[in-house]
Amino acid sequence: GMKAVSYPEYVAVLWAAIVPYLQGRRRRARRKAPGAAASVLADWADTVEVLAAAGIGRRPSETMTEFAGRAAKSAGLQPDPSRALRALAKDAAYAAYASTDLPAEVVERSASSAREVQTAVLDQVSVTERVTWWLDPRPVLSPSSA
Repeated sequence: GMKAVSYPEYVAVLWAAIVPYLQGRRRRARRKAPGAAASVLADWADTVEVLAAAGIGRRPSETMTEFAGRAAKSAGLQPDPSRALRALAKDAAYAAYASTDLPAEVVERSASSAREVQTAVLDQVSVTERVTWWLDPRPVLSPSSA
C-alpha cells in the first residue's frame, strides 16, 4: 500500500518549498548589481550563507580557497560537491579581482557549483536544524564553530 509521509519528511518538503522563496528575495536584492562578476560573487555569498547556517562560518583571516577546503571537510561533503565548492571559490576569487568582465561559462559554472554545494549541505543538515534556521533566517554564526 501507500506509505504515509512521516512528519520529518513533511517538514522537509515544506522547508524545501519555502526557504528558496525567502532566500530568493534576499538573493534578488544581491543580484541587482549588474555584470558577470557580481553574479559569480552572489553565488559565492549565497553558498557561504548556507554553510554558515549549517554551522560552518568563514573566518575573517581565511581566503575563499582556504575556507572552501576547510568547509568541504567540516561539512563532510562528498567528492563532487567538494570539488564544486573549491571550483566556486576559485571562480569567486577570480571574479573579485577580475578587471574585465568574466566569460559566460564562468558564470554558468559558478551557478551550477553553487546549486550543487547548497543542495549537498542542505541534504546533510538535520530537519531540526533546518527548521530552526528557517524560523531564524539570519545565518547562525556561533563563535564555537571553529
